[in-house]
Amino acid sequence: MINASAILDSLDTLHARFHAEGRVQVTQILHPKAARSLRAAVDSLDWRLVLNEGDKHFDIQPNQLASMTGRQYRQLRLAAAERAQHQFQYFFENYPVHDIYHGRGPDALPGQIRNVYEALNSQEMLSLLYRITGLPADFCDAQITRFRTGAMLNEHDDDVPGKNRLFAYTLSLADPWKASWGGTLSFLDEAGEVTQRFVPSFNTLSIFAVPTAHRVDPVNEKARGARVSVTGWYRAGAPEEFG
Repeated sequence: MINASAILDSLDTLHARFHAEGRVQVTQILHPKAARSLRAAVDSLDWRLVLNEGDKHFDIQPNQLASMTGRQYRQLRLAAAERAQHQFQYFFENYPVHDIYHGRGPDALPGQIRNVYEALNSQEMLSLLYRITGLPADFCDAQITRFRTGAMLNEHDDDVPGKNRLFAYTLSLADPWKASWGGTLSFLDEAGEVTQRFVPSFNTLSIFAVPTAHRVDPVNEKARGARVSVTGWYRAGAPEEFG
């Protein structure tokens, strides 16, 4: 499933760039057929809506989301956008791959989803990423996220005590995507100014060191479709040690 040649063919360049900038992208990280199969499987997932209000996290479950009126959803979205003006805020849909895999068991996941999670955690993948980053990750967690109009994740750096996060990753399944639609992964300097943007690109893996200040810019009404990706962190330790 992993297209190892995507890394091996440019390993020296990827290694040098990560160590100079703390982030890098790898195109065509999955074999094309596997990437297309994964993208098709994502469309049938039971999505949850996740958002916060200050320090409070909310998971709106699939059945609750399905029964919500358009007006109720817009009210939640607009309230989140207002809070985002003055505090940390996230508002997007997700499918908790890691939690399902370790909570209910691998067979509780659709086959394509299980396969990519296991591939991202394979020794082959861990070894390839070590050769890029020099960071000895033991495993990665994963969720699949869907950012539709109004979805956002504003400035943060992923550094949570006790989580042992070494570097973050995003495997984009957005196809196609334009920068003018929003949803870009924007990296920030100490003054909060954008220094670089990664525009979603199908079957591209983005990795960046923790901590790194970044955000996902709001998806706007011009967007056709959704910004979908497999995302999480490569971490030290063992999966059962963490929530």
